[in-house]
Amino acid sequence: MAKSVLLLRALELLRTKQGLTVTELAKELDRSERTVYRYLAELGYELNSPVYCDGGVYRLAARTDAGSIFNLTVDEALAAHIALSSLSASAPGPLSQAATSALRKIEEQHVRPAS
Repeated sequence: MAKSVLLLRALELLRTKQGLTVTELAKELDRSERTVYRYLAELGYELNSPVYCDGGVYRLAARTDAGSIFNLTVDEALAAHIALSSLSASAPGPLSQAATSALRKIEEQHVRPAS
């Protein structure tokens, strides 16, 4: 299964469950606990879907600005980010500049700037 699909699955699990341990997430995603820790970091940092841990249980933090750009949900922003990343990284074409620009705008709204 592609990493992007697994990230979406992790996001959905965290959104629908009351909280999950890394062990439970690893079992649900059929990945190692180490991989799940990396996914949690990516959700929190790169995709701006804040994840927090309370007593070993991981949850999504409440978001007040989740749909701030074009009313995109977090899932829609993730899908657009993945699609635009592929397009902007591919060979130069008529849409690669537009894809790069759109990707930057999505990142400004949904991705935390590097500290």
